[in-house]
Amino acid sequence: AKTFRIMVKAKKLMNGSDIRYLNDPDSIENLCNYMMHLTCFPPHEYSRARILYSKALEYMLNRGPDNAFILFAYAIFVSSTREEDDLSIVDYVRRARLRPNYLKQFELAEKGFYRMAAIWHPEDPLCQHLYALCLQWAVQDYEKAEEFYIRAMELTKGRDKIITANFNYMLSKLKC
Repeated sequence: AKTFRIMVKAKKLMNGSDIRYLNDPDSIENLCNYMMHLTCFPPHEYSRARILYSKALEYMLNRGPDNAFILFAYAIFVSSTREEDDLSIVDYVRRARLRPNYLKQFELAEKGFYRMAAIWHPEDPLCQHLYALCLQWAVQDYEKAEEFYIRAMELTKGRDKIITANFNYMLSKLKC
């Protein structure tokens, strides 16, 4: 029941997230909701999302302290693009986990955006990949992450080098 309530709340946040952000671009909440929507749901507008991640990181750096939501979301984003090296990604995750209640801060994103996208779009390999990364980095549920990596690899017939690299990293470095 709790997961369903979170998914309903996330759906409300997604609907009109673009309009809310355009009406109030200085709101970090609007920015983050729109950023998550652009990332998680087809057509996965990464070029637009990338700008919002930059703004979210800048906000966090200017305001301080580290924010688990922003750090986990960014780690997942750059893992899905391989725009940063593994050491940097691991450092974002480490910093996120140092925050009090880090999982609670990320629960809405995990259940309401990443999971919802994977469920609503089972034929989209990026939705499956993003949820696998979320389970890997934020939740540390490597068994479940493996399921979603396998789904993503089946959908791409194993031809997506980024999905394969992330899956192999998890198997060799995390799921020991």
